[in-house]
Amino acid sequence: MKKKNLYQGLIAILISITSMVLLSPKGVNLGNILDQVKNPSFLFLAALSFLCFILMEAWSFKYILKLQGLSLKLGRSYGYSLVDYFFSSLSPGGSAGQPAQLYYMSQDKIGIGQALMSLIVFNTIYHLAMVVFALVSQISLYHVFLTFPLRIRLVMAYGVLMQLGLTIFQGSLMISQKRVPALVQAFMKKMRDWKIPILKNISEEKVSQNMDQYKANGAYFKKRPGKLLPIFMGQIFLLIFSYSIAYFIYRSLGYDHLSYMKTVEMQSQLIIATESLPLPGGVGASEDFFYQVYQAYVPQNAAFTWMILTRAFTYYFGLFLGFISLMILSLKPYQVKKSTEEFHEEEVPD
Repeated sequence: MKKKNLYQGLIAILISITSMVLLSPKGVNLGNILDQVKNPSFLFLAALSFLCFILMEAWSFKYILKLQGLSLKLGRSYGYSLVDYFFSSLSPGGSAGQPAQLYYMSQDKIGIGQALMSLIVFNTIYHLAMVVFALVSQISLYHVFLTFPLRIRLVMAYGVLMQLGLTIFQGSLMISQKRVPALVQAFMKKMRDWKIPILKNISEEKVSQNMDQYKANGAYFKKRPGKLLPIFMGQIFLLIFSYSIAYFIYRSLGYDHLSYMKTVEMQSQLIIATESLPLPGGVGASEDFFYQVYQAYVPQNAAFTWMILTRAFTYYFGLFLGFISLMILSLKPYQVKKSTEEFHEEEVPD
């Protein structure tokens, strides 16, 4: 991990901790937060839910690579997903997550074209699932969202529009046959201009050589959109696991009047709002938004604890596991194998 990444991470963590200190109610001792936990077993469910959230991302990448003719162990794919979470949490707007995955996929001898297609397919479906989930939640709990502060509702609307824009943009990259090579090469050049360390071993020539593979896979998905349905369903479960963490934290504090679905739908709005902001891991905004909304359902001190523990499981727990995964991927060599299932490449028009 380079000094630049380390500094970014330290700044993000510092902002998060500072936000918690500034938001803490008068008389609250941060060292005694766990004293408010009445049912610790729900904390185990929160941790398990986070692990299942990462598992669904790992399964998605394994499935997408399988469709491209590659066989990848689920454990290795799990490592890619944790590395994505680690770097996304430390970089503005999660900008370093996908380049980090691309680097480690390349290290494991996955072609740049196949790796890029995997990232774009996953992110297209992920953003689409977020939009669908958020819109369904807004319709289901419209009267509840009207009670949120105006600034939070505006950022939620902004988040939906941003995620929809990303869905359309990345979806067009997935099926494009002409503009993708130029866009990818321009992107890689820009990343090198910004001196992102993890891309130093990926040359422009290597990218160019893999674009035919990329275009063939894009044609495959364009002609077989049904192959994307399992990925979409996987992303819906991924989001449910992610949004469930807040519910289990809420139950650990001894409260039960909020239903599971209402909590999950509420959390979907908070996540889509903060994830679209150009902040590493949504730090600062997440702590503020969570705390403000949670106070409508539990006393102020409990809302603060709910926010702290939710961030602990959705941010710091992921950072810790991501760092461990980063060490394992860096030290343990691996080479992906061709799938036993035959992959039929599509003819790509000139």
